[in-house]
Amino acid sequence: MPTELTRLRVSCFHSLRDVDLSLQGLTVLEDPQGTATKDLASLLALLKALAEGGLQRHLRETQVLGPAHGCEAVRVELSFQDNQYSVELRPRPEGDWWVASESVDLLVGLSCQLLDPDRDAPRAEAALSLYSLEVPEPVAPRAPDDSEAEVLGHVLYRAMAWMRGVLMGIRIEPELSCAPAMLYFFEEADRDLPPNAIWERVQGIRATASLHQVLLCTASASLAEAFDVRTVLR
Repeated sequence: MPTELTRLRVSCFHSLRDVDLSLQGLTVLEDPQGTATKDLASLLALLKALAEGGLQRHLRETQVLGPAHGCEAVRVELSFQDNQYSVELRPRPEGDWWVASESVDLLVGLSCQLLDPDRDAPRAEAALSLYSLEVPEPVAPRAPDDSEAEVLGHVLYRAMAWMRGVLMGIRIEPELSCAPAMLYFFEEADRDLPPNAIWERVQGIRATASLHQVLLCTASASLAEAFDVRTVLR
């Protein structure tokens, strides 16, 4: 089963004050109260909008961050297998939230501060959204000294475009499907599922997980117990 997003760390996003999740091809989160489920769905939708270049539109439409949230910065760190992407959002005096810090660390040893809070002004949209999914072919270096820079630039571009594609491929839906997705988020809010319904849910989720990475949040302890204990987080 595919595993594109392997770790999600978030701080100061509603109930997700200091959360560190290791994700597999299929990850089951048992959440009896449903609070973490709601906030995880909101966070994934925000990350999807950030990657698409529609962060400000998303924030206006959903009000997921606003005056009621306070002034604490929201920080998210994502691991895509062995590559890492970090972003921090902070409120402005006007009340809207902008990107205050953004960085990437790649397995090949390449690190890049896309937005340095000590030098750069906050931005309305993330630099991640600027990396086209149509990755350009590398061009010949203009001089021998340019060769290494050209190679590193192309490696960074390809990695950023891939990470952007993973986030844009997040699907948050109430029902399972086999529609194309990089990460499929599904919520099962029913706590008291009958045995036959549990069996049907498990089969459907496993079928979806054979094609896409799946994060299942469930209020049902019985449904969570139907999966391999190594896939269940509480």
